[in-house]
Amino acid sequence: PHFLLAASLVADTDLVLVLPERAATRLASALPLATFTLSAELPAVDTALYWHPRTHQSAAHAWLRGLVSDTLSVCE
Repeated sequence: PHFLLAASLVADTDLVLVLPERAATRLASALPLATFTLSAELPAVDTALYWHPRTHQSAAHAWLRGLVSDTLSVCE
């Protein structure tokens, strides 16, 4: 259910795990993993934000939505 567990599970096998580069580099320093650049193009992932109408006017919630939106737009 989580990539940290998946990295531990594949560390002593000949299996392959696709991770973001920063996560893979960190995990490879702690686990017996080899890292390689992915040679295939991955499809785009659609993302969406949903919230309850009562939080629509909340300044704190609007800030969080903006932060998440900005972070996801950098990943595109």
